[in-house]
Amino acid sequence: MKELGRYQQVNGLEGIEAYSLALFTRVLGMSVEEAQIFFAGVRRELTDRSIHSYVKYYFVYGQKGE
Repeated sequence: MKELGRYQQVNGLEGIEAYSLALFTRVLGMSVEEAQIFFAGVRRELTDRSIHSYVKYYFVYGQKGE
């Protein structure tokens, strides 16, 4: 579980901008610089070991019919 948590942390740290930048700039009206500053705070909290967050994941898979 700890190893899975580390993978999830890396995924969150590397993907925060990719998932959020368009929303923050287009919808919320922030400038790119303001969003970058906000993401820096998010990254700091993601690496804070005193915060224990839990997230549900759903995995869906399928097989191609013959």
